Amino acid sequence: MTRCKPLVLARLEFVLAETLVAKATDSPAERLLTLYDDLGALCDELPADGTTYLCGIEEGFGGGFATDLTLAEVRGVARTVLARCFGPKSIRGYGNSTVKKVGAGHGGATKKDVQLAVMRTLRMKACPQVDAADALAVAITRANDKE
Repeated sequence: MTRCKPLVLARLEFVLAETLVAKATDSPAERLLTLYDDLGALCDELPADGTTYLCGIEEGFGGGFATDLTLAEVRGVARTVLARCFGPKSIRGYGNSTVKKVGAGHGGATKKDVQLAVMRTLRMKACPQVDAADALAVAITRANDKE
């Protein structure tokens, strides 16, 4: 199970994107616990200086029952950790096409389109890895959410 850590944005300036990785040999419960612990540790490292942190999660299904169930469990753990750290109102979920539209300009964007758009938007020197680009596109979507 590989999931990107949430991005920290400051005026849409790239600050951090890392990937959390759980051992494929661990049981599903152990992998979820690893996500819980690692994401919690990342959140705990962020400055508690009055900064408001906004969190976005990409929602959606379509990979088959087992995959959809696994993604729902991962999102549930991520929402729990983020709500504990930043409050439940800091979290918003976005559909895949919304993320692609905000991130790359159209809902049918390819992975490469999203990578290039994220690189441009955040003025990055190198194209981010696909999973990181997806997570960064969610962060850009959340940063542009006026609700």
